Amino acid sequence: MRKAERERDAVANELEERVLRLLAENPSLSYERIAKRLAVSLRSVARAIKALRERQSIVRDGSDKTGKRIVAKDGE
Repeated sequence: MRKAERERDAVANELEERVLRLLAENPSLSYERIAKRLAVSLRSVARAIKALRERQSIVRDGSDKTGKRIVAKDGE
């Protein structure tokens, strides 16, 4: 892996951790609110949440409109 790829991965991982912390505090935050709080693009938030879902770090509870994201505890 090249240096640029490692740096990009590190930034993505940092963003995912920041998103995870926000969702742990308030699971019903919208993508828009997360993006504003973290001062990143909406697309960056969507990518981070997708990666977290794929790793099963978060799961969706309820409908798209009124549901929330649940942060999975270690070992679940």
